[in-house]
Amino acid sequence: MSKNSTIKSLISNVKFGLKKHSPEILIGVGIVGVVASTVLSCRATIKANDVLHDAKEELDNIKNNTKDEETAKKERRAVYVKTSGKIAKLYSKPVAIGVASITAIVASNSVSRKRYGAMAAAYATVDSGFKAYRKNVVDRFGEEVDRQLKLGLTPTDIKEKVTDENGKEKTVKKSIEVTNKNPNELKEYVRFFDESNPYWQKDAELNKMFLRAQQSFFNDKLKVEKRVFLNDVLKALGYPTTKAGQVVGWEYDPENPNIDNYIDFGINDIYRPAVRDFINGYERSIMLDFNVDGNIWKDM
Repeated sequence: MSKNSTIKSLISNVKFGLKKHSPEILIGVGIVGVVASTVLSCRATIKANDVLHDAKEELDNIKNNTKDEETAKKERRAVYVKTSGKIAKLYSKPVAIGVASITAIVASNSVSRKRYGAMAAAYATVDSGFKAYRKNVVDRFGEEVDRQLKLGLTPTDIKEKVTDENGKEKTVKKSIEVTNKNPNELKEYVRFFDESNPYWQKDAELNKMFLRAQQSFFNDKLKVEKRVFLNDVLKALGYPTTKAGQVVGWEYDPENPNIDNYIDFGINDIYRPAVRDFINGYERSIMLDFNVDGNIWKDM
């Protein structure tokens, strides 16, 4: 690579870096400018006191030594104009810096809002395409296959020893769904409610009551406030918040046929064996799958 190409590449990288971090740069410049403007204003105020003191002495001198009232008026007017000019000159720099600082802060907010708008639009496009794809899967293979593919689940037959009503032990086959994936790799909106959660208890009934109470609370909140963000639910359930959780969530609009109009943690799907075991008290942990509507900022 030639020297000129290297320099051009370096300049291009610098320009891109400045453009990429322009909101942070602008807000930093704005903060520094506000501080500088305040400091300069304080210094100007000290000097302004001296200017006003000199003006007062000149006015007193005119009052005591000028007998002609018309001449006195002209001289006083000249003192006022001169003093105003000096005061304006003292505060011109801090005012200019203050205006520039506010402009930088406003520009930073404007850039951030434009970028967020573009991100939200891109997310809406991806979300729409993904929903259309999932609908095609459901139409062709059914909801059960769609759920298994979405969560990375594989139906597996196992043997389990059970005791019948006569007290005899026998071995039966049982079909379960398993996954070797990390829950965070399954889906952005899937979480395991197990011993790693601070609200999880060793009592299955308490876990069921807690999740149902939270789900009921947020459904009431949704009906009142019309929108609930995923991060609000995650925090209430003891999970870390996510970047996506700041954007996605649920909406309440009974006239919109494209949304559920309710919040579901995935604990009402009685067709899932794991859910049935959790509801019946056989299992203390459960995989939560939140039925978010998608990006709810786009309509706000």
